[in-house]
Amino acid sequence: MTDVIADMLTRIRNGLLAKHETVVVPASNTKKAIADILLREGYIADVKIEEGVQGTIVITLKYSNDGAKVITGLKR
Repeated sequence: MTDVIADMLTRIRNGLLAKHETVVVPASNTKKAIADILLREGYIADVKIEEGVQGTIVITLKYSNDGAKVITGLKR
């Protein structure tokens, strides 16, 4: 994997298409910062950092009351 940010965005995009509640992404400082920005701007519901050897970021996706996804498009 050469582009870890594109991989993170693809995981979020695929999770939204499959209507998953959460998405798990391998942790890095850059991805943590991106997830925090998405949370602060209201595009995702929650971010949890799970510690470990690599660590993971668990992103809780956000949907509107009628079940429509909040994020309608993601581009790197």
